[in-house]
Amino acid sequence: PRHHDRPAFSSSALTGRKLDIGLLGSAGNDRLTDSSPVEFDATGRMIRDKTIPVPKRKPVVPELSSSLSQILKRIDNKKVMTEIIREEGDPKKYNYMFKDTARGGGKVTVAGGVLLNSVEDAKELPFTVPDGRGGRRRATPEEIERAYRKVEAVQATNVPAARFNPKTEEFAQTHDLDDLRLPADIALREFEKRVVSSAKELRRKFPGFDDFPESAQHALLDMEFNMGSRFHEGGEDKPKELGRGWPELFKAVRKQDWIRVANQSSRLTEGHAGMADRNRRTMEKFLEAAKEAQKR
Repeated sequence: PRHHDRPAFSSSALTGRKLDIGLLGSAGNDRLTDSSPVEFDATGRMIRDKTIPVPKRKPVVPELSSSLSQILKRIDNKKVMTEIIREEGDPKKYNYMFKDTARGGGKVTVAGGVLLNSVEDAKELPFTVPDGRGGRRRATPEEIERAYRKVEAVQATNVPAARFNPKTEEFAQTHDLDDLRLPADIALREFEKRVVSSAKELRRKFPGFDDFPESAQHALLDMEFNMGSRFHEGGEDKPKELGRGWPELFKAVRKQDWIRVANQSSRLTEGHAGMADRNRRTMEKFLEAAKEAQKR
């Protein structure tokens, strides 16, 4: 989960200016610069500065479980999962425990983006360990707890999930992390369950969600999956550890003011590898939603 406090800025302030997305929220101050890779016109449409190359990430096309229910209505499941896996990583590849990149050391996670809140959560999953004969066997509860505690004890921040791979990474070997893994099909299944749960939560938070423009649904699903319980409207009833919430974004979503939603969508970049680019892609989706809405 990730969260930050950020001031709002008006869409009118964007006209003819270039936006440094990498700085949004990172220093408590939204800043417009003349050297940034993104520009907006008077309608809020994003204009890319073609002199500054933006690398394209090759999308992952997963083989989905046959039992996967419909995630977003009228949108192909493979398209939805490709978008999420593009941001979170392939659950079959990251099928070992690692810590997410949240400030403060992160949370124990598995399968790309499935949070393990406790040892008991981990024990419910069929982790495996080497059997000493070139194969693998089911891990015991004691082995799962030992592996969980080792990952939990890692205090380094902003460490990519790949470095927790106990087979290949010196970082993992230095921390004596155990070679505990989920079978690939189970890792994918758990990831899919988390995506489906995130979509259901969005329907609860935003009545009419299924009728939002497709790009807006993708962007909101990314934010919900990424932040979980920290993606909330705010209010005095919320525990302090969940942060102040996103009241302005929630208001704008309910009004389907997608340009304003884009302006309010930046997550904390400091201490989060790749978040500046992820923020940019999220903003682009919301601005594309504004175009989609105009065509209706």
